[in-house]
Amino acid sequence: MSRRVSWMLGLVMVIGSTPVLAQSWTTPKTWASSDILTAADMNTYVRDNTGVLRGGGISVTSQALGDLLCASSTSAFQRLDGSHAVGSLLISTGTGACPAFGTSIDGSITFSNASSILDFSGVTLPVIRFSGTNGTLQSYNDMNVSIDGDNNTSNEFNVINGANTTVFTVTESPIVFVNDSANAGMTIGLTINQGASDNEIIAFKSSDIAHGVTTQAETNTFGLIRKADAASGGVQIMSFTEGTYALAPLSIVTTADTTKTTTSVGVVVFDNYLKSGTSATSIGANGNLLVVRDQSTARFILDADGDSHQDVGTAWTNFDSHDDAKVLNALAVEVARPDDPYKNQIKARFASAMDSLAGRDELQRIGLVTFNEDGHHFVNMSKLAMLHTGAIRQQADKVQMMEARFQQLEQENIRLAARLAAIEGTDIRVSR
Repeated sequence: MSRRVSWMLGLVMVIGSTPVLAQSWTTPKTWASSDILTAADMNTYVRDNTGVLRGGGISVTSQALGDLLCASSTSAFQRLDGSHAVGSLLISTGTGACPAFGTSIDGSITFSNASSILDFSGVTLPVIRFSGTNGTLQSYNDMNVSIDGDNNTSNEFNVINGANTTVFTVTESPIVFVNDSANAGMTIGLTINQGASDNEIIAFKSSDIAHGVTTQAETNTFGLIRKADAASGGVQIMSFTEGTYALAPLSIVTTADTTKTTTSVGVVVFDNYLKSGTSATSIGANGNLLVVRDQSTARFILDADGDSHQDVGTAWTNFDSHDDAKVLNALAVEVARPDDPYKNQIKARFASAMDSLAGRDELQRIGLVTFNEDGHHFVNMSKLAMLHTGAIRQQADKVQMMEARFQQLEQENIRLAARLAAIEGTDIRVSR
């Protein structure tokens, strides 16, 4: 029997019998043409290594279609069960361990190709779920969220909370909805539904601001919008500042309207209506159009008849300690432009009384005018109206005194005429 046949028979006998499994794999030797195959070689390189592969190394006892093999050590294999649901991923379980099929990834997935796509093609309701404490979608450059990429239907991008309620929606129009999903009056824009909440619906903040009015808003809120009345609605705009002015509307037009008619407009227009069915109409006679208040107390009212009303409270001043006409003359002189020709006429007409006219200090003291070095003097129109009233009253008093004096003189004239007639014996009639 040749050496080759003998070796093959020995191999069959070894494989066909129950092997004694070795503890570890032995690297097969490199055979030379003059080497003799011994029983020890057969036991080591054939029997024992075959036992390692079958026993401790592979441990595959019931493999099925779709199963995979994994090197579980430097000398062993492990069966990976392939009977998992469609869509399961082969996920690494860490260094030095075989991967496993699953749907949860403890780590990261990197798409290194310039046009990598994670495609859920044919899936009705695909879900990307972050079930941990915090989830982040991060991009080191621009990030685009495409709605209706095939442009064949009208679709939306929705953000849903834990109660499965849509709280944020972006449509293709585009319209952005917060806590709402429809607005028949909007084509492109932002719709916010506050629900039953009565606090801020929009807030503007800045880390530069710390106004401290925390009973009204957070200290870094410099502006907010909310309902004017919790039950009936309306819009209240609140502004906060650490400085001297909080709300500063700025309007810019390309053409100014200089007309003075009932159809005139201005750079700022306040238009007011009264509900009429499902529409609106005029406010109506005596209805208040504009009210200026100080801490909820009305101070100035402009009504629909064009009348203005001002709360004078305890501020009404009767300038009876002054000759109001002289004060008006002094005002006309002091606030007139330097080149005003009537200024000198007033001075000339009342030259004898100019020394008794009130000066700038007195005019400013009584609150009638504030003088400024740049020549732009500010007249208190309320006090001016009070001064006009006082001047009219004083002139009326003088007229009444003159009328009373005229009546006295008239009666005296009648008596004198009667005495003269008696003296002369003539009948003298005095016409009245």
